[in-house]
Amino acid sequence: MKLKNPHDLFFKETFGNVTTASNFLSNYLPPSLIEQIDIHTLEPQKDHFIEDQLKESFSDLLFKTTIAGNEGYIYFLFEHKSYPDKGTVFQVLKYMIQIWQSKLDQEYGELPIIIPLVIYHGKSNWHIPDTLAGILKGYHDLPTNIEMYIPNFTYLLYDLSKYSDEEIKGAVQTRITLTLLRDIFTTEPEKLIDSILRSVEFLQDIEDKQTGIQYFETMLHYIIGSKPIYQKMICKN
Repeated sequence: MKLKNPHDLFFKETFGNVTTASNFLSNYLPPSLIEQIDIHTLEPQKDHFIEDQLKESFSDLLFKTTIAGNEGYIYFLFEHKSYPDKGTVFQVLKYMIQIWQSKLDQEYGELPIIIPLVIYHGKSNWHIPDTLAGILKGYHDLPTNIEMYIPNFTYLLYDLSKYSDEEIKGAVQTRITLTLLRDIFTTEPEKLIDSILRSVEFLQDIEDKQTGIQYFETMLHYIIGSKPIYQKMICKN
């Protein structure tokens, strides 16, 4: 039976786990950020900001942590369309503002820092700007006395379509998650089967067999939910 939104479910089941999220951040954040973020304080939040009409295209997760010695947040936006969307930068900004607004509603004093991450796994490479300024006409030609009045920010982009097997690193769950997300849109059945077999090999490194079995079930549910046509191929192999 095809799941309504297998990408959303898989993302939240995997990255929603603090251990996996921490491992991903430890392996993929720029070193300069890792020095300022206390990964050990990562704490998942219940808040989600995606509108109903966009849930087929986006998923999100919010984690509280310590950034440069102060309370801060890391916001994951997962884009699970098969192509990049120029409007992603607006989505990120909108959700950051909603997070800040929720803090104002709680009568916060100074607002917390938010570091936004975008994870993309579509068929085509990400070819659009990762800054707000990148889609503002003439922004980079503005004199400083005008530029200072125009908001701008950058999000961290992880375009999984560009990652080779060698570039996918981290703990077992992290490697399996990124491998399957990278290859799930492939039109070549053999490539997906290879990814599944590679993931099964990764599972052998998990000492707790029950954890391994549970994650094996999670990955199979994702594959079959996304590509029901592959069910017989998976069982056969």
